[in-house]
Amino acid sequence: MVALILILKVTLLLAVVFRHLLPSPELFPTTCRTKAFIKIMRKIFSLFAAVLCAGSMLAGTVNVTFPMTGQTKVSSYSSSFTGQDVNGQTWTFSGFNNNNNGWAYIKCSSKNAVTTAVISTPLMAAKVNAFVLTVDKTSGIDSAKIEVLQSDSTVLASDSVTLKQGTDSFVVSGVSNAFYRLTIYNKKTGSNGATQISAIKLITETTDPAISCQEVKFGNAVSGTSQNVAITGENLTDSIEAVMLNGSHFTLNVGKVSKDGGNVTITVHATEEGEYTDTLMLASGTAFKHIAVTATVIQLTGDGTEGNPYTPADVIKLNNPGYTDVWVKGTIIGVYANNKPQKDSVNVNSNLALATGADTIPVALPNNDIRTALNLVDHPENLGYVVSVKGDLLAYFLTTGVKNVDSYLWETVPTAVENVAVEPKARKFYRNGQVYILHNGKVYDAFGSLMK
Repeated sequence: MVALILILKVTLLLAVVFRHLLPSPELFPTTCRTKAFIKIMRKIFSLFAAVLCAGSMLAGTVNVTFPMTGQTKVSSYSSSFTGQDVNGQTWTFSGFNNNNNGWAYIKCSSKNAVTTAVISTPLMAAKVNAFVLTVDKTSGIDSAKIEVLQSDSTVLASDSVTLKQGTDSFVVSGVSNAFYRLTIYNKKTGSNGATQISAIKLITETTDPAISCQEVKFGNAVSGTSQNVAITGENLTDSIEAVMLNGSHFTLNVGKVSKDGGNVTITVHATEEGEYTDTLMLASGTAFKHIAVTATVIQLTGDGTEGNPYTPADVIKLNNPGYTDVWVKGTIIGVYANNKPQKDSVNVNSNLALATGADTIPVALPNNDIRTALNLVDHPENLGYVVSVKGDLLAYFLTTGVKNVDSYLWETVPTAVENVAVEPKARKFYRNGQVYILHNGKVYDAFGSLMK
């Protein structure tokens, strides 16, 4: 019956794991199902084995009962003996009698003299928070203390404790990688063995193996966009394996990182416009983590370079990505005021409204020669001309816009530029605070003089 209950519990555990780790069927195509499935199953069966092997030992505790494994035999109250706990670590007992391992407890104190009995733990990697003793008899105890020691026997902390009959627990000012020593001072009693202890438990501070990683949200992104993802491992013994469960919408640059963690790069692989979701599966030993990866794939007209600038429609699709030093080209249709474009004459010289078709974005004009050259208050003739500006894609006027502009190029040259023949392919551009004209492969200044 016990075995049956255990099997049922493990089956339920596996069902829960499958329910939460596997993505929806539409995100799990046959072409990439096998590899991901094998990796997941390997990890799940590791967890299954850990559950079966857990037994009665409670995580975060060290239990000692008598006689211990490998316990040496003594039959006096002035001897020392050793024994191994369930983890195979050696404890030392001084001034205790175990009746040649014939008792399920240990005794101390003498009818002839005042004595001292000491229980010394092995080196404890985890911090010990409490001692729990099962004390059957206390009539021999005068006082007691608990000490925390470094490996060189330096005492880090020492506290007096009161031992009472029954299950006795006291807090320890423990640290990691330390020894613990309980000293019992026995008074002279009417008989030997007036102090009796039948069990010891150490409660340790433990952190379960864990993997940490934030959700990966690309927002609006074009195919090929990448994002670095930080993964952290705690108390792991194996490297962390990483796999995209779908594998067709997003790709990973590496399949594993160290047990302490590392970075992976996830790249959007989908090309069709739409919403995409996948799951990044992380596993190490019995530790699991599944991370949602989402992106809205968009298709753009430009790429933000001078030769192929973004359009206002592209900027709106990108939705404030924070890109810096990118080019955007559009037609000057007016300015922004009251958080919307104004095509009529408005006395605003600090921005422009750029458009392609029905898509319009605001462009902030810095207070320098760029504003002087482009603003519609001083140059109403600029209205209707096509211009490219280089700046940063940031929120502006409650929408997506361009700020920190540092360069511009005219697609068509305004007629107000003197002494320059205006032709469709002539361009006016801004460099280092100066305005220039590019015409028929030659560069002129703003007054039409040929630059040498």
